[in-house]
Amino acid sequence: IGKGPGEFTEVNGVGMDPNEQFVVIMQMRPKMIHLYTIEGKHVKSKNLKDIVPYFTIQAIHFLDDQHFAVAFSRPGGESEAVFARVVVFNLDLEVVNRFLPITDPDDLSMYLLQYVWCYPTGDGIYFCEGLNDTVYYINPTGEIAPRYHLNITEDQVEEETYRESIQGQSRFDGKNFIWGVYDLPDQLFAYGMRKGGSTFLLCYDKDNQEAFSCQYRDPCDTTSYEKRPFIQNDLFGLEPIYFRSIQPNDGFVVMDYTPWRKQDEIDVDCFRELDVLDPGIRDQIADKIENATGEESKTLILLHLK
Repeated sequence: IGKGPGEFTEVNGVGMDPNEQFVVIMQMRPKMIHLYTIEGKHVKSKNLKDIVPYFTIQAIHFLDDQHFAVAFSRPGGESEAVFARVVVFNLDLEVVNRFLPITDPDDLSMYLLQYVWCYPTGDGIYFCEGLNDTVYYINPTGEIAPRYHLNITEDQVEEETYRESIQGQSRFDGKNFIWGVYDLPDQLFAYGMRKGGSTFLLCYDKDNQEAFSCQYRDPCDTTSYEKRPFIQNDLFGLEPIYFRSIQPNDGFVVMDYTPWRKQDEIDVDCFRELDVLDPGIRDQIADKIENATGEESKTLILLHLK
């Protein structure tokens, strides 16, 4: 930690290569990228100020043992470089590809408020954005292609389709907004907020190529909010589920919740009576919620997939 060569004062993104030999660390102030060995030895650093005009680093994922992709949003600062939503680097920290560039000033202004998601799946990575309806797939050779188009209004999903669907400029009013997309071997899930403020969970069955809205409602919810749609959690009952990571190839799922916030959101006695597959997890969560003091951070739940 510091301001000297190979040092940094904040960390805004971290990635490790598949062979677990190198670690990439990125920071926004200043715009720097650092490469270290797994033992912590500094290999190389590079200033990105004149290479990528970005303000927010969203995610880092390796495509193979020599290349990694970085998702950016919220461009800022003076630069002649073209803003691209995903940039691929090699281990020499050189830019080898730029995906989804934006050159129109009107579209660029919208990205001051844009949120993006970039996550590994299969042998590549997916990329999607809150105000766009297209989910892209980037394969290990650095090629990008549209994989899904999400028709939120009509609860439809189209495969291998791209729509020019930036939904407006820099305000969210009157637009569908995607909060996240999770891709599993047999299903695709997308959730977010519809135009007008209601929330949605769009489910897509890949085998039957059918999409439908999931509308299960939590019987223990005590809030006055509009009921949020989600898949029924018959494993341990807590609703809604916030997925931090889904790694089907590695066999695990990471979820999280904030105990003290749940005190005002669910009836704990009702929650303890839910008929679930794992009452032990349910009761541990109930105890944490009842004993929460407001100082706890989020609690992670790590599950192994069968």
